[in-house]
Amino acid sequence: MKVKKLDKRNNGYRQFKYYIKPTSHGMHEVRAWCWETWGSSKELNEWLRDDASLAVSPFHQTHCFNEHWCWQNDQYYCRIYLRTDEELTFFQLKWQ
Repeated sequence: MKVKKLDKRNNGYRQFKYYIKPTSHGMHEVRAWCWETWGSSKELNEWLRDDASLAVSPFHQTHCFNEHWCWQNDQYYCRIYLRTDEELTFFQLKWQ
């Protein structure tokens, strides 16, 4: 799997530090592991939309707002986004 550090060119740059591009393992297997490890999350675009709404109204809570991870699975990118070094380290212990 490829680990990339996000920069200003990437969606989610301000909210997440890394993304994982699954190669040898399927996206569904990796996403299922993240779900079991950190709980339910959302697709990146939904996550960013909800993050923006929380900034406007902190009382707005969604049923699924996970600060550790999210995913992107569209016609261009299949990625898992991780928030901090801690999540990346835990991920690497499992998958590398």
